[in-house]
Amino acid sequence: MGSHLIDNQFQSDKYTWCKPGFVPLKLTDRMAQDLLYEYAQRRREADSEFSDDLETALKNAGAEQVAAFWKPKTYGRELSGGICLMVDEHIGAAKWNWKVFRVDVMGRETLAHGDAGSLEAGMATANTVAKAMGFDV
Repeated sequence: MGSHLIDNQFQSDKYTWCKPGFVPLKLTDRMAQDLLYEYAQRRREADSEFSDDLETALKNAGAEQVAAFWKPKTYGRELSGGICLMVDEHIGAAKWNWKVFRVDVMGRETLAHGDAGSLEAGMATANTVAKAMGFDV
């Protein structure tokens, strides 16, 4: 840790052309597209033209199904004792992530997780796993 910090500023070792204090993000990078879109939304009030142009550039860079891509859906329910089940849409892919986790004053602890092909399959798997772990579902 710390190998990307030079004089307390982030510096990319892969993209040396990127100035210290800046993070190189490509519009074609599927892992960065949702972050860049979110930044455009947050920036909209200060500079709507920038936001519109960034959204258009993302679409031009191949970001597919923009409206659905940016807004993941999350479903969940709380069981007794702070145990929760959650299924959320995996951004940019036709799959869902399921999680069984515990919430307490120390934070959130994931007990089990995995992927599913649909919301229904994810919730069914989360229920099965929670039940197998001894939780009352």
